[in-house]
Amino acid sequence: GAHPDAPAPMAERRLQEARGRRLFKRNSHPCDLTNYDNVQYHLHITIGKNCPSGTRGQEFQVVPDTGSSDLWVPADNCTRCKSNTAKFHIEKSCSSEELGDRITFRYGDGTVAIGGSFRDSVRIGDLQVDEQFMIQVDKMESDTHMKSDGILGLAHHYVSDRGSRGRTFMTTLFEEHPHLPRQFSFYLTGNTEKMSRLVFGDADLATNSKDKEFKYGKGYYMSHTDLWLTSVWSIGWSGTGVEVAFPDRGTLGSPALIDSGSSLIVLAPDIYEHLISELRSIGWS
Repeated sequence: GAHPDAPAPMAERRLQEARGRRLFKRNSHPCDLTNYDNVQYHLHITIGKNCPSGTRGQEFQVVPDTGSSDLWVPADNCTRCKSNTAKFHIEKSCSSEELGDRITFRYGDGTVAIGGSFRDSVRIGDLQVDEQFMIQVDKMESDTHMKSDGILGLAHHYVSDRGSRGRTFMTTLFEEHPHLPRQFSFYLTGNTEKMSRLVFGDADLATNSKDKEFKYGKGYYMSHTDLWLTSVWSIGWSGTGVEVAFPDRGTLGSPALIDSGSSLIVLAPDIYEHLISELRSIGWS
C-alpha cells in the first residue's frame, strides 16, 4: 500500500485544491442581510432594468429561503398583502415579460399565495441575472404576518413541479454566470454591529467566519433529493442531559432540512413527545 506520507493521487489533490480555493476570496459576491429581531433575515433585490424613459428597477426586501424554490413579490393589485410592503408594477418595467401561468404555492406556516408568472432581470448585490422566472402574487388566502415584501427561494424545485414552473434563481444564476463557483454560504449573527451575509461563490472564510477551515457535513440525503438536507445524530437540550439519538440511522444520521426562512426547530411528533416527557421527568414544566 501507499506510504501515509505519500502525495495524494493527482485527481484527489486537485479536488482538495479546488475546495481550498473556494474558501477564500477569489470569486466571492457578498450580499448584506438585515436582521429582523433574530427571527428573519432580509435581502435587498432589484427587479427590472433601468429604462431609457428614466424608469428605474423596483426594489424589494425578501427572505432568502433555502426551504422553498420560488421567487415572488406582491403585485400592485394584491389582496390581503400587507399594506406597507413594496408592490411590483409590471407595466413600469421595460424588461419584463408576462408569461400568464397561474401558480399556487403553500408554506409550512399555512400561508397560501396565488399569482401570475413573469420573467425579468434581478440584481442581488453585484450579481445580475437577466432571464429570471418569478411570480407576482395578487392574492393571499389569509392575512400574512410576513415582515418582508416577498421570498427568494434558494432550494431546488420539488420533482412534481418541474414540468409546470420555470427555472429557480439558483439555476439561472449559475447558467448565466458559468464561472461562478456553484455554492452559496450564510453567515448569520445577532450582533447588530456586524452585518449578516449571504455569499454567492467562494465562501471567503477570512472575511466572514471565525473558523479558518470548513467542516463538511454528510451530503448523502441531499444528493438523493432536491432539498438542502443535512444529517443529525441526536437532538437535546444543553445542560439538561436530555437527548434523543437515532442509532437506527447508523453513520448516515437522520435527515434534517436546512431552512433559512425560519427561526424554528421543527421536530417529528414522536421525537418532540419523547423530549418533552424526558424534560418533565427531571422537573421541567
